[in-house]
Amino acid sequence: MTRRDNLLERLERANPVPDPSRLYEDSDTARHFFLTDKQRRDKTMTDSEIHRLTPRPRDSRNRRGLLIGAAAAALVIIAGAVAFAFIAANGSNVAGSDSRVLHGTFDGEQCTYEGPSELSAGEVELVTHNETSQSLWFFFGRLDEGKTIEDIVEYNQDASGPPAWATNVWAQTRSPAGSSAEPIIRFVEPGLHSLTCGTWTPYQAYTGGTFTVTP
Repeated sequence: MTRRDNLLERLERANPVPDPSRLYEDSDTARHFFLTDKQRRDKTMTDSEIHRLTPRPRDSRNRRGLLIGAAAAALVIIAGAVAFAFIAANGSNVAGSDSRVLHGTFDGEQCTYEGPSELSAGEVELVTHNETSQSLWFFFGRLDEGKTIEDIVEYNQDASGPPAWATNVWAQTRSPAGSSAEPIIRFVEPGLHSLTCGTWTPYQAYTGGTFTVTP
């Protein structure tokens, strides 16, 4: 018995088939088995790839979370717009608004007015600031028609009190050293107004700025 015959006999005993030699000799059958197996594997791989790439439905909880987040963002935007509109309606906190707070400051050398140069008649807030180490006085007055800032400057050079042609809007006779007064409400009428700051010892008047009140 040849070596080949011995091998075929042992294969038949271990795994009997009609003719084990065909596994080696029938190349067409072997090719058929190979192609059939390849097609089966290709189909399985294609099905797996399609299954892997097919998007899974979104979790309803994720969708609900996105909707809640979008709604919250919209509420924040709406609230900001409402707040801005409210501030703009008040007018006091928006740049370029018609402020009605008038400040008078004296630092020992200069009397300074801070506020609008022109505003309409009505109520205003007057605030004074004493930045010196002594007691001061402040005078807000409306000048008679025909009087100008030059007239008040000339008068204050030898002043001994407010001029007769100026109507008192507010006179603060005692402003403590290093202090700021609480805002006080006064009504201003149409005309040219001026601020004057002064010391008591010695008595000296300093001309501040002017502002015009329109009807």
